Amino acid sequence: ATVRLFERPAAERGLRLALDAPAPGALWLRGDALRLQQVLSNLLSNAIKFSEQGEVALRCRVRARPGGKKAVCLEVEDQG
Repeated sequence: ATVRLFERPAAERGLRLALDAPAPGALWLRGDALRLQQVLSNLLSNAIKFSEQGEVALRCRVRARPGGKKAVCLEVEDQG
């Protein structure tokens, strides 16, 4: 949902906005959703603001950790 908020601003700047993440509903997290949304919003906003061309991509990866736990890695890549 957070990515959708930035589709229009990216398009207005001529940028592609890409999402590479597990399918909706395939990943359940426990944590502070509001804080995560704030962090992603800030990262995407800055990436769009400082990119003049190309693509802004948000990637989400899940990695196994010791003890059966998992870590979620979020990455925003831009060309600005």
